[in-house]
Amino acid sequence: MRRKQTFLKVVLALALALGLTVAVGQRTPGLTATEIVVGTWAPLSGPAAFWGTVPKGIEAYFRYINEQGGIHGRQLRLVVRDDAFQPARTVAVVREMIDRVGVFAFVGGVGTSNGLAVQQFIIDEGIPWISPATGASVWSTPPKHNIFATFTNYIVEAALLTRHAVNELGRTKVGVLYQNDLFGRDGLTGVQLELGRLAGRATLVAAVPYEPVEVSMALQAQRFREAGAEVIIVWSTPPVAASIARETRALGYTPQLMASSVVADPVLFRLAGPAWEGTILASFLPLPGIDPKATAVFQNIIMRYAPDAATQPFFALAGVAFAEPFVEALRRAGPQLSRERLISALESLQNYDQGLLDNVSFGPQRRQGQNSIYLLQARDGKLVPISTWIRF
Repeated sequence: MRRKQTFLKVVLALALALGLTVAVGQRTPGLTATEIVVGTWAPLSGPAAFWGTVPKGIEAYFRYINEQGGIHGRQLRLVVRDDAFQPARTVAVVREMIDRVGVFAFVGGVGTSNGLAVQQFIIDEGIPWISPATGASVWSTPPKHNIFATFTNYIVEAALLTRHAVNELGRTKVGVLYQNDLFGRDGLTGVQLELGRLAGRATLVAAVPYEPVEVSMALQAQRFREAGAEVIIVWSTPPVAASIARETRALGYTPQLMASSVVADPVLFRLAGPAWEGTILASFLPLPGIDPKATAVFQNIIMRYAPDAATQPFFALAGVAFAEPFVEALRRAGPQLSRERLISALESLQNYDQGLLDNVSFGPQRRQGQNSIYLLQARDGKLVPISTWIRF
């Protein structure tokens, strides 16, 4: 009789334990004993579709990790939704991923206005969001508990480009072409702040906006020529960057073009043609053929798991770079994973340089993981480094 009672107690204890495990699983969407579901969005269609390569890089990296056994026995599954670069559609797809799919975390997510449209949803749900695929300052300033930015801040990026234009190139008349939203205005702000620090050594002669639906920059090119801009700093989508290059060339006007890392992909040689020659670009990660680590990642991950993304190596590698700190934090969080354990593990990253990014560091009050760039220049159909890492 006593043995039977002992057996029943053991069975009851096991049942309670199993019930508790199920309840915990139910309270953490996207997390099971065998799987971690991750969400992202990108313009897979529409005028910004070149950035749709970013989730291909994330997925390629996840496949690479899964073939090695995953993370503590769990496989990574990426859910990708197309928002066509329209914030209203971003709201719809993110709500669907939260309410219907159930995701444990978000990684990437392309677009400043797009991310801003869903930021509060993600904060309210307490879902970790790692590496928004945008360098807007809003993700990290002020710090948000569950958002971790790795993309170098646009304001910092623009300031460093401006500093190079004035200090190294000797240009004194600066123009800025910027998308008329938070993304573009952050670029403009960085230029203005740096010109203020340079104490009158250069002047902003033309700040010219364009709307996200615009593609041809013929009128904007004319305005820069009339203002006498010696350098144009471009904060735009790839088609717009290509257009300003072609339109200035068509006018016989040859200012120095400089641009954000969001267009630092060899695809611009195809879009802009010879007009892209000489453009100086910021980059927040190294490129294959230039850096040994990036070359190895490109060959072993992109070419193997996402060969259709190989024609846009920067955007593909950006996806890998955005995912690497997330995967490292999953490892550090251990097998008893939860969202809060993941957040604590992300905060433990200090000078993390095992991935493609430069010395990623977070902390309880620090949510901007990287603030470095290096400079590339378009020469003879290739992107050539003209600096080492520059830290703000």
